[in-house]
Amino acid sequence: RFEKESIRCLSVLERRLEGREWLCGPGGGELSLADLSCYGYASMHWWTGIDVSGMPNLRGWLERLRGRESIMSAALVPGVSVFGERGPTFEDLRTDVGLQRRIEESAAAGGRPFFGWRDIALLLADRLGATEVPFSSHTAVPPTAERR
Repeated sequence: RFEKESIRCLSVLERRLEGREWLCGPGGGELSLADLSCYGYASMHWWTGIDVSGMPNLRGWLERLRGRESIMSAALVPGVSVFGERGPTFEDLRTDVGLQRRIEESAAAGGRPFFGWRDIALLLADRLGATEVPFSSHTAVPPTAERR
């Protein structure tokens, strides 16, 4: 369900960017808050497992945004991830193919078909001194479990 919705959202961006540089504004558009707001989500397509190779407008838009010094400066700020200053930046997660491969392998070794925060935490536990998995408190309570 979420994969289909992610593909739908990225497809909306792909269609909107047809013949345009940016999402909003007359003509080819102008860089705006809309572009900045959508960038983080769209640039993490690897995390959702979505192949964007068939979305040339989206890929070009992502490259234009990555080419902006201010975007790269923000993406490289340490400590913006839930892992703190010693953890990977979002830019690391987005572009480091070796890190991505190790995260995917961690999930596979654990018998999980999908990867997530747990795999990053396990992979980086020594470096980070992590004892808890980020967002692990967000798991659903089984319907039969007693609620307090």
